Amino acid sequence: MKKKVLATLVAFLAVVTQAAAGPVTREQAKEFAVYFLQEKGVALQGELSVIDGPVRAADMRNSNVAPSYYVFNNGQNGGFVIVSGDNRTQMVLGYSEKGHFSNDEQSPAYVMMKQYVGEMELLDKMNITEPLYETASGRMRLQTPTHDAVQPLITCQWNQVAPYNASCPKSSSTAT
Repeated sequence: MKKKVLATLVAFLAVVTQAAAGPVTREQAKEFAVYFLQEKGVALQGELSVIDGPVRAADMRNSNVAPSYYVFNNGQNGGFVIVSGDNRTQMVLGYSEKGHFSNDEQSPAYVMMKQYVGEMELLDKMNITEPLYETASGRMRLQTPTHDAVQPLITCQWNQVAPYNASCPKSSSTAT
């Protein structure tokens, strides 16, 4: 417990505030992903593998380009954490303590991540420049939760592909 408190305190003291929005580097994102999974009590299964999200069109005009998000998989089924590549959004866009994130275009998670990219593009169009969290000296400021964690309401596990979706209604001959 003392180690966690001390590590958190050191992280807070090591951060110098930046005033402008900007990209999050892979190293910054990975550092936070490791910290986040450890805080959730997830044992790391070796080195985290990374999947880079797409680079947004607005970022392609910028010399500091970075992916819209990074997905860090913890082994084959040890969970994953999705860290934003832009400090104007929440740091963690999604996570699971079990399973593996796949960047398959048929995956519902892939569709969700495309929506996040669209939200980031909207921030660009609206000229939002205020960072939601700060990055400096290669470190991210750790956020203090503003609410209590909600435990899962159901304990069953299921998927959204066949055969689990066989009884779902169809729209234009496509399962919903």
